[in-house]
Amino acid sequence: MPIPALATRRFSLSIAIALATLPLPTTANTAAGADCPAGNVQVVTTALIQAEDANAANQASIIGLPYQAPHRSRDFRGEAAEPATGSVYGLAYHASSNTLLSGAFLKRFAALGPHGTGAIYATDRRTGQTTLFADLNRLGGGAVAGNDPRGGATDWFHDAASFDKVGFVGLGDIDLSEDQQTLYAVSLGDRKLYQLDTAALNAGGKLPVNQLKAAPVAIPLNACSNPQDARPMGLGIHDGQVYVGVTCTAQSTVGSGAIGDTKQLKAAVYRFDPQAQRFDNAPAFSTPLNYPRGCVYSSNIMAAPPEPGCFDTNWRPWQPDWRVVYGRIAPGNAQQTNFNLEYPQPWLSDVEFDNGDMLLGFRDLNGDRTGYCKGSPDTTENPQVPNTQDACKAGTMGIQQGNGAGDILRACAAGSGWVLESNGSCGGQRTVGQNNGQGPQGGEYYWNDQGSGGTGAGGDTRGHHQTAMGALLQLPQRGEIVTTAMNPFDFYSGGIEWYGNQQGNSIRRAEAYNSKDYWGFGKANGLGDLEWVCGNSGYRGR
Repeated sequence: MPIPALATRRFSLSIAIALATLPLPTTANTAAGADCPAGNVQVVTTALIQAEDANAANQASIIGLPYQAPHRSRDFRGEAAEPATGSVYGLAYHASSNTLLSGAFLKRFAALGPHGTGAIYATDRRTGQTTLFADLNRLGGGAVAGNDPRGGATDWFHDAASFDKVGFVGLGDIDLSEDQQTLYAVSLGDRKLYQLDTAALNAGGKLPVNQLKAAPVAIPLNACSNPQDARPMGLGIHDGQVYVGVTCTAQSTVGSGAIGDTKQLKAAVYRFDPQAQRFDNAPAFSTPLNYPRGCVYSSNIMAAPPEPGCFDTNWRPWQPDWRVVYGRIAPGNAQQTNFNLEYPQPWLSDVEFDNGDMLLGFRDLNGDRTGYCKGSPDTTENPQVPNTQDACKAGTMGIQQGNGAGDILRACAAGSGWVLESNGSCGGQRTVGQNNGQGPQGGEYYWNDQGSGGTGAGGDTRGHHQTAMGALLQLPQRGEIVTTAMNPFDFYSGGIEWYGNQQGNSIRRAEAYNSKDYWGFGKANGLGDLEWVCGNSGYRGR
């Protein structure tokens, strides 16, 4: 849920820390009730669970910890039970009813919830109980979010049917309006924006919602050379307007022996006016994505470029043929090492605003189409080995793990629009990411998004230049952006990280799962969207 900024001026990091003790307004007009004291603010995210794991049913699909948790915290607690929601990505917090809303998300190796691809679930934080809030497939008059490609029984070790359907089925981001009266949801199936009234969440309301608040609105696709390549996902709310993120995937340009045309990779953000019920014809902001991004993996992440053992993490067009991603056929992934699957594909998954500047969160589709210690879509590869990290490291044929190498970009307000960061600078503010070879025009603003070697974990210099999982959370009066990421301080882990908006540096990191949690996804996008909530949950699970 967006929390409107309390001032238009920028806050330095020191000022933001000083303000951390002030009450945090929950909405623009306090419709949500009393303010939430800073010490009660929690940050929550969705946890994606591997369906094959024996403990999957005992896990929580939404987890959280105090916003002000110390560096290296592991104090995550459950908010919702995995069997009640299944695989969910988008999150929204309805503060007046203390309810978390979550949207169905198709991820390979993760099971959908009991109500399928179009479900939005409501979790009462007072009790920890989850119920169906709305089914967009039913309200939309058909399978508007697409059909579950798995059908009935699923071979969860291979999950072959899901590979090329991720990104095309299910729901993307969800967000609440600033007055909390409207829930917005992106449908990946029909590429439309849906709107739902939240009145049923209040006392005496009846769920599930039985009608849409307004007719679905088609999301513009004209930023892409081929409209078929336009894939929506992210949402943001700013000054009463809704912003939808669209990725131009360039998938139509891939072919036999060709990676595809990287010049057609683009991110676009369209503005939707809820009063007029229409999108602007042209994007509010767009940018090409064929910029350098450093290394998926480097043997010395702190070395000056070009670094030894560097496998580049530049974005590639979406690849529907699993054999290419798994290195079985040309153009393949020549950088793939033994059991790692590294084929970065951009997906604009979140939009946030910091005092007028636009922040873009990118998820790597590769992380959602691969898994942790799982097989390829080739069902003839069926090694009988335990589902452990050691088995994965053995590099046994068919046992591999994916890497998700997302990103964070900042576009600074300029006149009536935004200008993308350039070589580590944005809006006159420069960070030490200048000339590091990992961003637009040769540098990156949020330069400290590497791990684990980049943080000196165990004195190890190995690591990744890009670790983001694509979710963002920006609170007012805070000079920091929160994101989800792999390897916050351990290998094969996932967690939440805070970065300074002035210096682009890492402030603190928290770990949600690690290599010993075999229900998790290792480096393969094991976490989803981010939200804030007020106070502890009544959930009594994990």
